[in-house]
Amino acid sequence: MKVPTATSPRKYRWLVTGGRGFLGSEVCHKLNSMQVEVISVDKKPMQPNVSWEQVVMEITSTNISQLNEFHFDGIVHLAALKSVQESVLFPEIYHSNNVELSEALLAMSIENEIQSFIFVSSASVYKSSENAISEENDLEPLSPYGQSKLEFEKKLLSPEIVTPQNIVIVRPFNIVGCNYLGEPSNSVITKVLKSISQGVSFNQNSRKSHKDNTYMSPIRDYIDVSDVSEIIGEIVSKCQKMILESKITVNACTGIGHSVEEVIRKAEQCSGKILKKSINELDSKEILISIGSTSILRKTIEFEKFRELEQSIANEWRVIINAK
Repeated sequence: MKVPTATSPRKYRWLVTGGRGFLGSEVCHKLNSMQVEVISVDKKPMQPNVSWEQVVMEITSTNISQLNEFHFDGIVHLAALKSVQESVLFPEIYHSNNVELSEALLAMSIENEIQSFIFVSSASVYKSSENAISEENDLEPLSPYGQSKLEFEKKLLSPEIVTPQNIVIVRPFNIVGCNYLGEPSNSVITKVLKSISQGVSFNQNSRKSHKDNTYMSPIRDYIDVSDVSEIIGEIVSKCQKMILESKITVNACTGIGHSVEEVIRKAEQCSGKILKKSINELDSKEILISIGSTSILRKTIEFEKFRELEQSIANEWRVIINAK
């Protein structure tokens, strides 16, 4: 007699916009390891030797309907312009790309009854704070880039938006480390390590005190790219099981702040070399202190394991040295 076999559970299909960027590549890799069907959409060329679907496409208002043919269950929306300095020069372009196209993607998701929409925003929506920044903190972006992220967040959270069933806003703080492809982050850590490797001077941006003319180094919450992708993976899993609130905002952070001075010391210890440096005035559009609260991340997403900053620095250093 033939023994009946259990029916294999249906795989969920997730569209990842910006899927071949630094974080996007890591997210696709993570979701694929979770047995999720991944469709990576990006204007960048296809990556070799991957086991998920790739689409070369620059999403525009005229071609966005073409995404319907992939019949996906959820979206991780990563595609965005992301330079603070560039956004100051071209605010209209940032609004068009980061707000208007995101709104078109949301409209398409609503029309096609997509179950879940994960928007990867940014900690740049917050203002500088000496205390841990919770998701309920005042939102005062200093740059058009941060403003573009906040504007679409407001659209997602507005009462008129009642679907998709799961809407999750993720606010990563400073992403560092290397993704699974061995690409470094292009963060301040990368710039410090490349300066050490090349023996050139690093321009350290600091804020000058008007009281005593001393300089304060910016303090940031650095989180490894692997941790951010795992957080998104946990959110995807909970969306598929429908165990999240209908709308939620969560910081992707460690809750620990490190000054650029600390980063330099740790980079020097890792490399065994001394960094040449000069001090420049911190741009007024840059936040001085940005450390996130992990309360919602730990309680709701149940994520608690963070890589040490030293590990992220060591991973980047190995890549930079091997590239020489």
